[in-house]
Amino acid sequence: MNAAVDFNGKKEFVKMGSYGIGVSRLVGAIIEAKYNDKGEIMKWPISVAPYHCAIIPMIKKNDTSNLEKSNKIFEYLKSKNIDAIIDDTEENISAKIRKFNLIGIPYQLILGNQTDGDLFEFKEINGETQKLNIEEVVSQILKAKSN
Repeated sequence: MNAAVDFNGKKEFVKMGSYGIGVSRLVGAIIEAKYNDKGEIMKWPISVAPYHCAIIPMIKKNDTSNLEKSNKIFEYLKSKNIDAIIDDTEENISAKIRKFNLIGIPYQLILGNQTDGDLFEFKEINGETQKLNIEEVVSQILKAKSN
């Protein structure tokens, strides 16, 4: 190809090596492996997920009780070394769930119509919804983190 000449005008062959796996390559490989086109669902492995759990409260115009509960749950999860994020937007609950399915946070804790006292809707992305109390939620997430 005669692509390079050194400072004396002598022809040199171009040499290049890439021996590392960069972060951008890993991100692309994980997305390719874990994204589901049909359901538009992305599920990050918990070891590299931006957050472990998304707290998704249903917020009504004159009732912020679910948001207040969400803030308490957020602090509790933080005390247990679980990274969480709260969706405090005023979108409807199904739009919030779709958004977090696409973002790929592995677990979702939903505070909506199905919330019953100390039992919350909890689900792993692409999994079945369970009704669990906060200690059971923490236990499941910590178990997944340790694997």
